[in-house]
Amino acid sequence: MTPNDPYEPEKDDGFIEYKQRLSGIPSKLRFEKLVTQLKYRLGEGKGESIYVIGVADDGEILGLNKEDFFESLDVLEEIASEIDAEAIIIRKQVIEGKYIGEVLIRKKPFRGFPLEIVVAVIGNVDSGKSSLIGHLISGKNDDGDGLTRQLIMRHPHEILSGRTSSVATKILGFKTDGTIVNYSSEFRKLREEEVIRNSSKLLRFIDLAGHEKYLKTTIFGMLGTEPDYAAIIVDANRGIQKMTREHLGLASILKVPVFCVLTKIDLAPPLIYKKTLQELKQLLKSPILSSIPKVVKDYDDIAVLAPILNNSRIVPILPLSVVSGENVHLLKKFLNLLAPRKLWGNSGITGAQQKLPEGKESNQFLLFIEEWFQVTGVGPVLSGIIQSGEIRVGITCSLGPDTNGNYLKVKIRSIQSRRIPLDVAFPGQYVSMSLSF
Repeated sequence: MTPNDPYEPEKDDGFIEYKQRLSGIPSKLRFEKLVTQLKYRLGEGKGESIYVIGVADDGEILGLNKEDFFESLDVLEEIASEIDAEAIIIRKQVIEGKYIGEVLIRKKPFRGFPLEIVVAVIGNVDSGKSSLIGHLISGKNDDGDGLTRQLIMRHPHEILSGRTSSVATKILGFKTDGTIVNYSSEFRKLREEEVIRNSSKLLRFIDLAGHEKYLKTTIFGMLGTEPDYAAIIVDANRGIQKMTREHLGLASILKVPVFCVLTKIDLAPPLIYKKTLQELKQLLKSPILSSIPKVVKDYDDIAVLAPILNNSRIVPILPLSVVSGENVHLLKKFLNLLAPRKLWGNSGITGAQQKLPEGKESNQFLLFIEEWFQVTGVGPVLSGIIQSGEIRVGITCSLGPDTNGNYLKVKIRSIQSRRIPLDVAFPGQYVSMSLSF
């Protein structure tokens, strides 16, 4: 970036705010205005905001001297702490002796639960979806023979075949500075509840089937889990397959923003890799998708592309290998900077609310059932994401409709979220609840 390459003009809405400079000791009235402004930007960003320091409202890059730049950062940290948020610089540039910086501001966990983003992982069978998720949650490289995918598989036949046939869920926790919580213990694997309690942001991966005969299961997973984003996994060695096109079309129909991960680059000969990349770019630029492909090469690309993925035609492409570990660090940084798309009711942040089905009020409890199963000694258990309202242990709810349109009265015996027992749960939380009839 050069002084002649400005940012786009600042928008009144959205989660991005430009500040030419923040003075060291703002007056009480000025400080209150800055706090109010940050609350608005956090509301627009569903709990996250990006502040650009050293840039005018029209996007012109002015820059600051070193002293003024770091003084502005100190003031921004003070403003963030006033509303229980954290600030961390994600990109700093020095252009002709002038400093420009982009700062991520993130609300601290609300009611003990971190900000959560759901990523559906889709793509053709054998493209490396489960191996990639296994690598991300464990921090371990694959052995080339499916070592990390075994951390994802739920059924014996999946382990034997190496192919996912069901909907599997795994989580990756981040601190605000980008540190991955899952890797924080050198001696043992952290339990899910430990990851949740120590994270400011949670990525929930939905590992969906890639085989054509399980397409209905994949469609169910995309509809039932309401992903914020879809990661399209493409095998660099095998190229674009039928289900690659099907899954891209599905994400487009459901209006789910996508990014592409080009896996197994360690296996693909240079000419094959180049051909696959070119085919992927052509597919993304096709009239049906009408996207702008962009290969991610470094952290600067990530800092620009990840926060705006929700409102951009650009589709990032991240080439990597989970065997050699090449470029996986870029994907991790990319995931940490993905902006939330949905704001759930009662989340503690002002802004646009999650859209509910017609006729439903924001304070009325509503949950779409993702799974239903029997637990010995417990009874019937269902799980899903709370869409609106709150739910407490002991409350009676209506379950249905059945094939005749009727509802059954049930009582909530217990509630858990990620194996953490709860007395009350709120919108946006993924919960399991045991029932009595």
